[in-house]
Order: sequence, then C-alpha cells, then structure tokens
Amino acid sequence: MPLITIEVSETVPADKRLAYADAVHEGLVAGLGMDAADRFQVIHPLPAGHLIADPNYLGGERRDVVYVRILMVKMYDDATKAEAFRSVARRLEAEGVRPDDVFIAISENTLQDWYPGARGDRDRGSEVVQ
Repeated sequence: MPLITIEVSETVPADKRLAYADAVHEGLVAGLGMDAADRFQVIHPLPAGHLIADPNYLGGERRDVVYVRILMVKMYDDATKAEAFRSVARRLEAEGVRPDDVFIAISENTLQDWYPGARGDRDRGSEVVQ
C-alpha cells in the first residue's frame, strides 16, 4: 500500500499533474505488480523557486524536475524496485517529462506502521478505538 507524493512546479497545468499521477500509478502497478485499486496519492504544485535540483548532478541535464516520493511497506527486492523506477520513468516520459527530470525516492517501513482506516482495523482483527 504505497503512499505517493508528487511535487511539481505550479506552472504545470492541473490536467497534466493528474496525467503525471496516472503515469506514476500505472508504472507502479506494472513495475511492482501491485493491485491497481491500491491508489493513494498527494500532488503538491509548488512555486518553481521551491523545487531545487542541481542541473548537472551525475551528468544529467535537469530543467523541470518532477519529484516522486514513495512510502511503502518493505516487501520488494532491489530488482523489482529498479523495474518500478524504469516503469514510472517511461510513463512519465510519455506524458512529456524528460528522463533527466524524473527524481524518485522510496522510503520503506512495515505493515504495522500503517493505518488504512476503520475498515483496516476490522480486516486486521483488532478493535476500532472509540
């Protein structure tokens, strides 16, 4: 159950931001093999001056970086995560994001670190706090 945060320049139109969100989701479904219904995303349009990336770090040529942060349960091996990176980047490129402008970071934790709402309490067999 990943929680995705996408940060882009506020100059990116709202419909394009949603296309980016779709691309990230589709890339994770394909790359991680996760359930397509498992979609939780937050999009942050920010002033361009709040998005800072060295334009040439590691030989890149960055212009308009799209930051994608993925918080997820630790359950995928390195090869699967690498495929997810490639899959997301390809789909973002199809939406017009240059490959050098894709920046993805994964943070992992355990299933016990998540609360998916009251329904999740029932599914886990614990009592809902009242």
